[in-house]
Amino acid sequence: MGGVISSDDTRDVSFLPEDIIVSPAAQERIKNASLSGEPPEPVRSSDSDLSFQLKYERELENEYNARLRVVEQRNEELFKQAAEEYTRTVERLENKYMRSTPGGCCTAAEQRVEDCYKNNPGRPLQCSQLVKEYIRCVNNFRVATARKEISSPA
Repeated sequence: MGGVISSDDTRDVSFLPEDIIVSPAAQERIKNASLSGEPPEPVRSSDSDLSFQLKYERELENEYNARLRVVEQRNEELFKQAAEEYTRTVERLENKYMRSTPGGCCTAAEQRVEDCYKNNPGRPLQCSQLVKEYIRCVNNFRVATARKEISSPA
């Protein structure tokens, strides 16, 4: 019967009605179900089964919460490490490529141009000579900076 090795011999098993024992509660459920015609009510677990199940679910939830805390903690550590590495890299690149100029260049000429524009609203051509002086100053600064970089490579 369904097995790989089966025999052709079959056995008949029979039970006598006296051999079958049905509890009084089961008899009552069968009788009520046959009289009412409705499906029987589901068998409810005892309180101890429910409390055991609730306890088991709480333990599982606590275990998963603990695992989640460990993962979150590890994630936070990795994030901090990545942020520190990012900061170090940015600082290193800024130090290597970004050379700051103390006080900027041509600040006096720039201030004169701004003052001229404020004093002559709607008449920007009045400030053209100051703008030319400012541009000349900036270009001279660029040339001087380029010469310094060529003469003293980093």
